Amino acid sequence: MFLLVTMPLWHPGQALILIIAIGTAGGLAMAATMAAVTGVAVRRLLP
Repeated sequence: MFLLVTMPLWHPGQALILIIAIGTAGGLAMAATMAAVTGVAVRRLLP
């Protein structure tokens, strides 16, 4: 997820604040994906 979000948005020479925002968005997307996968797994494992 991180690469799917950040790679199309990041380009050399961008402002530092924009790079930080893109990295943050990628990190949040990655965290949301892991939370969703974990939630589905827990629901399937617990009765």
